[in-house]
Order: sequence, then structure tokens, then C-alpha cells
Amino acid sequence: MPEESQLQVARILAMASWINENPGHTVRQIAQHFGRTSRQVRRDIEYMGEIGDSMLDRSYGIDWQLYDEQEILVMRGSTLPSLPSFTPVEAATLLVALRALSPYLREVEKDALLTAAAKLSRLAQELATSSSEDREIIQLLGEEPVLAKSAEGDTVAQLREAIAERLEVTFTYQTGQIHAPRHVFPLGLRRLADAWILDAWDPQREVHRSYNVTHIDSLQIGGRRPRVAIPDAEAPQSLTLTVTQGARWLCEDYECTLLKEDADTVTLSLPVWNEAWVLALLCDISADIIECPASWCLRMATYATQALENWDHFQEMRSGE
Repeated sequence: MPEESQLQVARILAMASWINENPGHTVRQIAQHFGRTSRQVRRDIEYMGEIGDSMLDRSYGIDWQLYDEQEILVMRGSTLPSLPSFTPVEAATLLVALRALSPYLREVEKDALLTAAAKLSRLAQELATSSSEDREIIQLLGEEPVLAKSAEGDTVAQLREAIAERLEVTFTYQTGQIHAPRHVFPLGLRRLADAWILDAWDPQREVHRSYNVTHIDSLQIGGRRPRVAIPDAEAPQSLTLTVTQGARWLCEDYECTLLKEDADTVTLSLPVWNEAWVLALLCDISADIIECPASWCLRMATYATQALENWDHFQEMRSGE
């Protein structure tokens, strides 16, 4: 699902501050540091320039010549404040606060919070002094339970069997520091970039739920028993596109299903979480589109025409001031 604008702005400003303090890194190095793809970072850099040019009380500029020639990022004449530095104890305190929030967040927010906590823990370890007390605090608060790949594979295999045999399962599910028992009917497994996701029906709460397999512990396969009627889960509409290899990044940046690929083209299924967002995306990649449903082409043309009219109207108002 598209990122909310306020989160995007906060993330891009944080990236700008990091680049300001660490000049001379390449796009690939920045992508590795922030856990994003190179394509996403290039898009962030474009947005970064727009945000920097529009700030009223402070500004910063990217050395575009150096970026275009060598893909190296350096800030010029920046007055953007630096990111705060933390002592090990301060970082440990923030870890406690972050994890205390986890029971009150949505699943997607919890995953983002845990990622931030893990990065903060690593930062604290890098800055740790020789104080045994500091090291003990960081070790205690920074530990994240990580399942070995073999253990995760065993869990996936057991869940596949339960799905095939229509068996109920029980397990302990970890969200932050909370370990809660779950009793569900498993319906399917899907693989994301870094984890297996279990889709299941929770009969107690009467809702469809999704669980990160790496957070599942103490899995037990139950018996077969008559199931209550399970309603179909709400699924997003999908859009099938054939694009050039230049737009293959869609498969990396969004939860697309790759249907077919050859040396020149890619056919994929794009989930439509929000129609306006998809129309904007289609306009963005229009030069790479080979095949697209006629109804979407018509909507895309209408959307692009309206956007151009709005821009022309804005320019007229601006020139009349």
C-alpha cells in the first residue's frame, strides 16, 4: 500500500540529514543503509530536492552535477539540522519506549517499529563505551529473537500440511514484548521479500488475520473438526500490465505478482489499493507500458488531462500575482 505522505516527508528529511553528515556515498550504499532499493532511493532523492527547495525557514541543496555524473550524494550549502546523537543509555531508553508502544499499534506499524528498534540497538552497540553497565543494558534491550532459517522452514512446512489437511493450529505470536496465544484456521501462505506470511481465520474474533511466520513460536497442529462458515477475505482489485524491463522495479517496490518475463518485457499483476495512486503510477511509467486494459488507459488519459489543466491553472494564478 502506498506510503502516507507525512511518513514519506519525515523519512526523506532523515535521509537528507544522514547524507549531510555522511557525504560521498553512492546510491547503492545509501539504499543498503536505509533498507531500500536503489530505485526507491533515486525517487527519494528527486523528492528530496523538491522538499529542500520549498522549505521556508531552512534550505539545503544537492550537488546535482556530482549526482548525475557519478551517482554520489553531497549536500551543498545545507542548513538542515543534523540527526541527534544518542549515548548508549539514551538509546536503550528509547528502545524501552518504542517497545512499550507496540501493543497499541497496527501490524504494519509494529513491523516498522521493530525495524527501527533493531537499527537503534545496533547504533547503541556501535557507540557503546567500555562501561560494563552500558553493554549489559544494550545487550538486554537490543536482543531480538531471530529464528534460524531451518526453524522457519520447519514452521512453513508444518503450516503447509495443516492447510492441505484443513487442520486447526495453535501457536504463540510475538508482537514487541508481548507473547499471545493464537488459535486459528490456516488458509494460505505467501512469500514477501523478507518473510513468510500466514493468512488465517481467527474464529474467536471472527476476523481474517495475517501473521509473520518469524514471529510464530510453539506451533501445534490440532485435529480436524467442522469449521464455521469463513467469509471471503476482502482482496484488492488487481491490474494486469505488460511493461518493458525498464519498469521491472515495480516487482521490487510493490507487492506485485510476476506472471511472465522475457528479455524485453515483464507481465505482472499490480494490487489496486487506491485507484488515484495507481493512476498516478501509470502516468509515471507510461513510456514503459506495452499492454494495459482499455478502461485503465481511458482513466489514465482523463487523470493526466485533469492534472495538466490544474497545473496550467496554477501557473496562470501564479503569473497574475
